[in-house]
Amino acid sequence: MLHYLVCGMGYYGVSQYISKMSGDIHANISISAAIVIPGTLVSVFLLNRIGRKLFLGSTNFLAGAFMVITVLISNYDPKWLKVVFACISNCFFFMSFIVVFLYGVELFPTPIRNSALGVLTVLSRAGMMIAPQINILNPIVAGYVFALLALIGSGLTLCLPETKNKELPSTLKEAEARG
Repeated sequence: MLHYLVCGMGYYGVSQYISKMSGDIHANISISAAIVIPGTLVSVFLLNRIGRKLFLGSTNFLAGAFMVITVLISNYDPKWLKVVFACISNCFFFMSFIVVFLYGVELFPTPIRNSALGVLTVLSRAGMMIAPQINILNPIVAGYVFALLALIGSGLTLCLPETKNKELPSTLKEAEARG
């Protein structure tokens, strides 16, 4: 699933992107952490209300949208505004990172669930390894890469079934019947 790659790459990549922004690195990271904490609490609440599919699609879309805004305002003052928008994007990447592991496990039937989670975790870690390479690029290009991948991930979410309040598939046939 591309979502694992995007979530791992996006969260770790945008975190590194924020640390390289102008201004005090400690202040930038503190703002990012301060925004992620309420995002985590909101995630717990919203997962039970709106479902996994809508939550994952929305958080990926918002992460990409806020990253586009970050890049578009990169040459304007005040510079702290760019940091805030990047931190909000990072928060949405983190929120999608939270749900993707829950959602991914719910999509696979019991016989292959552990193996599937292992493969998906490797994809996430591959995204984390690719993120620093993207951040070597020009900051505008790197920002657009993170944004584009998040927006593509959001669109691909439309192809996935909803798993909220559904029984987990026990066999491969049940999983195939789900779509």
